[in-house]
Amino acid sequence: MSFDPYKFLYTNPEFAGLFGGLPCRTAPVKNVRVYKTDEERMEAFVDTKVQTVVFWSVDDLSLKELRQAANAMGVDTSQFLQKEEFKSAIDERRNKSCPICFDDYTKNEEVSVTLCGHFYHKDCLKSHVRSCVQRRPGEMATCALGCGSLKKRPERAVEVEEANQSAKRARR
Repeated sequence: MSFDPYKFLYTNPEFAGLFGGLPCRTAPVKNVRVYKTDEERMEAFVDTKVQTVVFWSVDDLSLKELRQAANAMGVDTSQFLQKEEFKSAIDERRNKSCPICFDDYTKNEEVSVTLCGHFYHKDCLKSHVRSCVQRRPGEMATCALGCGSLKKRPERAVEVEEANQSAKRARR
């Protein structure tokens, strides 16, 4: 990090009034939440950053909703034309039971969805995150299905999203 003399003079109270009367002010302090433990930090991450949705049946969705769901899950939909193609692709990608406790989801049950598109019970995800942090303190927890960090979207999902967007523009 390089030294910035102007910033030093501008924010340092000892030099107030020098060099043409620059006002002295302190740098703004952001509201930062400090957690006591890594477990507390990761539980807060699950509570605030992981999306919670209602588990749904693909039979109840319109074509537009199926397309949105498939895109959110990282499914390449650029070649799909029929509603059945979307349904089968989503059914292949979406887990119907929690990979941590192995209980089946019920329709209209609230589930947590990670950035990689996997579904979990919120309490199960919290316990998984807690165990990840206990095994590797200071590191970010990983998806229980082994696709990487919970904070980052997989590269494949980003590539598929870009391909779907370009296909959408081409159809216009």
